[in-house]
Amino acid sequence: MVVVLRGHGNFVDNHEVKVHTLGTNCWKSIQNIPFGCVALQISGKFVSGTLNWLVAKEYDNKIQIFSLDLGSETYKEVLLPREVDASTLHSQLHSQLGVLRDCLCMVFGYDVWVMKEYKNKESWSKLFTISHIPDLPTYYGIIKVLHIFEDGQVLLDSTNGYTWKLIFYNSRDGTYKFTEFEFRCEVCVESLISPCF
Repeated sequence: MVVVLRGHGNFVDNHEVKVHTLGTNCWKSIQNIPFGCVALQISGKFVSGTLNWLVAKEYDNKIQIFSLDLGSETYKEVLLPREVDASTLHSQLHSQLGVLRDCLCMVFGYDVWVMKEYKNKESWSKLFTISHIPDLPTYYGIIKVLHIFEDGQVLLDSTNGYTWKLIFYNSRDGTYKFTEFEFRCEVCVESLISPCF
């Protein structure tokens, strides 16, 4: 299944939402997003039969997570952790949405949150806070958690918008190590579908 949100202008308030089910060779228009927003990340994150995006609302610039249920083709808001102040510019510049161990994950500043039970706002839990990494320039502000290993090691991707740093971070003692690689990373989700290039 492929979902495309095509906006006209900066905000997604005048847009088309189309779904393509692989193998059917056709696109289907579905209900538009019920509010104006701008996506803070390009790709939606798949969790529990839904695609989730981190967006800023048009009328107040607050960040929120909105979700498209792929079965019912309906939209819902997924509430942020109570401790997250969604109204600041800092929240837009230093927030990332991801998936860890099949759970929705959010990095807000340097706090890493995971929603253990999807759409249950009480199930948000702060996994850890990334301590200051002195060798990481301050302009490398956006941090994405790529993977958490059983021993507490965390693979992080940090960017200033132009270049990337891949970092191994120990969530237990706050130590870190930069890798030799400096490129953008994405998590590969296994699938039986072979992409056509």
